[in-house]
Amino acid sequence: MAEVGYIVWPRRCPVCDDWVARRGEELHAECVAALTVAAIEGTVAPRPLNRGAPIAWLFEDEPAFFRVLHGIKYERRIHLMEPLVNGSVAPPAAWPAGCVLTPMPDDATRRRERGFSVTTTLAECLVARGWGERLGVDLVRRQRNAPAQAKMVDAKQRWSNAQGLFRAARLAEVPPATPLVLVDDQVTSGATMASALLVLGARGNPVLGLALGGAHQTPREVHLDTPVQRFLDS
Repeated sequence: MAEVGYIVWPRRCPVCDDWVARRGEELHAECVAALTVAAIEGTVAPRPLNRGAPIAWLFEDEPAFFRVLHGIKYERRIHLMEPLVNGSVAPPAAWPAGCVLTPMPDDATRRRERGFSVTTTLAECLVARGWGERLGVDLVRRQRNAPAQAKMVDAKQRWSNAQGLFRAARLAEVPPATPLVLVDDQVTSGATMASALLVLGARGNPVLGLALGGAHQTPREVHLDTPVQRFLDS
């Protein structure tokens, strides 16, 4: 009986759409290096912890970054996450020591469709990269599903849609003084993450959000005369 041969085609890089020649790779290192990392006051670092909304992100939301994120979330190319995180900036000196990273809870329907959790995978990669001491799973849980925030352009509508989505859980497993970092793949208006941060910090732990991608100008920052704004300004 003749042997059957198989040809395994290399994957295309989601940034440049060219073949990735090296075996086992799915993203060119030079393409990751060309992505725009978050720059604050001329330095390559996330938002300082003592300024503005307590939400930092690693990459600016731009077409090249979006193609990589789209590949992860909608094409099940989960292996793109590790080289993306490894190609980001290192934690700055101001980053809280000994912090616990907890993933933003997934929408149950979308998690079943993907077969994996994007935010949990991201948090695991971030811990390995030195952004946190360990992973804390299910410290925030989603109580209900809601319409996708991406379909809403009004900031007040986004904030209203995010209310009552989350509840705290298993916080007793974390010492009260331990900084908690809520991890999400993308921050748009910041309403969903801010709502979850309010729940996560209800016991008094220092909290902040860390997203893979975001932007520094409206509408991707929360500017509302609501309890969330007073929290962010405190």
